Amino acid sequence: MSHNALAVGMLVVLCAGNALVFLFAWEVMGLASFLLVLSNHRRDGVRQAAWLYLLATHLGAAFLLFALFQSIRPCGSLNLADFAALKTLPAGQAGLLFLAFLAGFGSKAGLLPLHVWLPDAHPAAPSHVSALMSGVMVKTGIYGLLRMATFLPVLPGWCGAILAVLGLAGALFGIADQAHACRKLQAGQLNIYLFYIFAATTLLLGVAMFTS
Repeated sequence: MSHNALAVGMLVVLCAGNALVFLFAWEVMGLASFLLVLSNHRRDGVRQAAWLYLLATHLGAAFLLFALFQSIRPCGSLNLADFAALKTLPAGQAGLLFLAFLAGFGSKAGLLPLHVWLPDAHPAAPSHVSALMSGVMVKTGIYGLLRMATFLPVLPGWCGAILAVLGLAGALFGIADQAHACRKLQAGQLNIYLFYIFAATTLLLGVAMFTS
């Protein structure tokens, strides 16, 4: 049941055209993945890892709720297509909205320093669940950030700097953590590869948005 809920949640996140539908699907995805991480709850540390993940995912959801609410107010619509009206926002307000989206989606994507759930949750989850989470679910955070960023006007330069610095810091953290990868196995490897991907994605997004 939780596997199906996670799959449906991820699909709806990718296809949603309504802000409330998007947020609902995001919550379904988070709760379903929490239950899947909790599958082997009798093992030592699994429940602690699952609750840490749930805390992180709901912290991110709170930032998303705030960001979407602040987006709906000037647009007057729940339809994501109408978020194009955000192009008229002042640069400072748009920058703050971007930071809220960055915190909301970054918690799911494992962006430093919101990555604290990753080293514990993935080893705690069954291997097929961890593969689904690392292969698809965490990438929805990057997708969401890219999607919402397209609605915003040209942002202040400091937004690009924050994006690039956090991505590069995550990559450096992954390199430093590589010494423990053999002991952490999947968790260490996932940290390294995910941070590399996020660093590349944030740099490309920064170049595209702030040099246009």
